[in-house]
Amino acid sequence: FYAAPVQSSFCGHGLVALSNGVLVTGLWGFGCCDSGFVQRSQNEGLTWSSRNFFLDPARYKTYPTIIRKLRDGRLILFAGVWEREPGTLPNPRIQKTMFQSSDQGKTWGPPICVMPITNGVCEESDFAELDNGDLLFVHRTEHFNGETYINSDRMQSLVHPAGNGWSPGPPELAPFPHSGFPELLSTSEGVVLHVATDGIWWTADAGANWQKLAIPGSPYYPRATQLADGTILVVGHVGADDAYGSVDQSIVQQTFKLVTF
Repeated sequence: FYAAPVQSSFCGHGLVALSNGVLVTGLWGFGCCDSGFVQRSQNEGLTWSSRNFFLDPARYKTYPTIIRKLRDGRLILFAGVWEREPGTLPNPRIQKTMFQSSDQGKTWGPPICVMPITNGVCEESDFAELDNGDLLFVHRTEHFNGETYINSDRMQSLVHPAGNGWSPGPPELAPFPHSGFPELLSTSEGVVLHVATDGIWWTADAGANWQKLAIPGSPYYPRATQLADGTILVVGHVGADDAYGSVDQSIVQQTFKLVTF
């Protein structure tokens, strides 16, 4: 599933498969419109609904990247959001924003700003749901001086349940270096993994402390899951943000198990 169907250098993380055969995906507007949207399929991808703009596309340009299902069945959509301003560029102003759906992605609640743009921008973030209901986020954060890009790093934050909504906590610098799209995984061993090309890190205390596993880092832009036997399966690719066919972009996998002492 591509975030931008007509530009194969963009790949999307935003797809969730529900137990009743429903698929929910977020797509960027390249090739059809000027803002991102959500689509649903009720037959495992054979046909898709019309475009569902979770924010007014006349006022906002959005870049949906991930959709995850919580334990209680709610869906969380994460997107970069730029409020259109004449004479400005979006990249230095893409605000990290989350949305909630309680009806399997048919409708979405109001935007919730996860991190102020003064701490960094970018549409790439991921989260893991903790046992207490908090969402532990790791963010790719890009920094600009006006319209000029400076650098990228990693930040993390907690988003706390608040009634039927959410209360974002303050962001802080994460201890690992920038490495593409963040990937988080909650495991049956009770730890959360941060999977990246520079290494695989784990935390057992909601990100207060991170430790690096003594194994190689992941392939590029990884996706991770835990299988029934406890195996961690990571899938990614060789190469970087290249259109398919321009370089060797073979798909590779990595597997390992966590051992507790």
